[in-house]
Amino acid sequence: MALERELLGLNREDVNEILAQNHTLSPYGVAQLESAYPRLIASKTLLDGDRFERLIEQYGAELGSNPSLTSSMQEKLFALGEESVLEALASNAATIHEMLDSLFESGRFSVPLASNPSLSPDKLESLSTRADAEVLSALAANTSTPIE
Repeated sequence: MALERELLGLNREDVNEILAQNHTLSPYGVAQLESAYPRLIASKTLLDGDRFERLIEQYGAELGSNPSLTSSMQEKLFALGEESVLEALASNAATIHEMLDSLFESGRFSVPLASNPSLSPDKLESLSTRADAEVLSALAANTSTPIE
C-alpha cells in the first residue's frame, strides 16, 4: 500500500490511469481515482455495494464486465435490460450460469457468449453451427470451446 500511495502521490495522469485498471487497488486508491476514472473503476476494480450503487446508473456496461460482480449485482444489472449491459454480462466469465442460459436463450448475444469461457460446452458447440464469421472467430479464440 505504501507503493500505491507513492504512485498516487506522483499525480501523473498516465500512472493514475494504469492504477485505475489494477484489480488489486486498495479501497483508498479506488476512492482517490473513482471520480477521474469511473469507467475503469467500474470495469476493473474490486466492487463493494456502495460503489456499485453509485456507478450503476451511468456505467452499467462497464460494471457488467467487472469480474468481481456478486450474483445480486448481476441481477440488478440484468434487470436494467439495456443492450450494452446485457452484452457485457454475456461476455463476463463471472456471470452466473442461470443468467448465461437466459442470455443464450434470447438468441441475441452470440458473439459475446461465444467468447465466454464459462458458457457450457454444449452451448458453445451449439453456437458453432451458426454460419457467422464473428461467432466462429470468438469460438476459435475461446479456450473452453470443445474442438472435437
